[in-house]
Amino acid sequence: MSEVKEVFLTTSKKGTIRGMHIQGPIHPMQKVVTVLSGKILDVVVDLRESSSSFNQYLAVEMSDDNHALFIPEGFAHGFQVLSNEAKVLYLANTKYCQICDSGFHSSFLDSVWPISKKILSERDSKLKSKLDFDLKKVILHQ
Repeated sequence: MSEVKEVFLTTSKKGTIRGMHIQGPIHPMQKVVTVLSGKILDVVVDLRESSSSFNQYLAVEMSDDNHALFIPEGFAHGFQVLSNEAKVLYLANTKYCQICDSGFHSSFLDSVWPISKKILSERDSKLKSKLDFDLKKVILHQ
């Protein structure tokens, strides 16, 4: 990532899932994610249609003992908190764009999330299912 344009800090309780988020192609976002305290399961899904790993995911357990995780453009991102609380820091190469913000419901990855008692924000609970999600439609709404 060449330059940091925005920094986000979240504090979440055990079981909380944040995601799956992606910023649309008009203002694509790269992120570097690091856990300042606690433990999470971080998940990225490749949404680049031309990629050989399209629709595949990577799940990485992270804590304040681990290094950072780089998330390239074209990947949806989310995590579940595994410890009682976790503070997660994101560095982004572009500013947040509300009209470019998109994602799909985390239930697409239900078999991946280790904690069955899930906490979702109102925003995340309203995300579409993965079957109804189309990144191209995010572009059309610009």
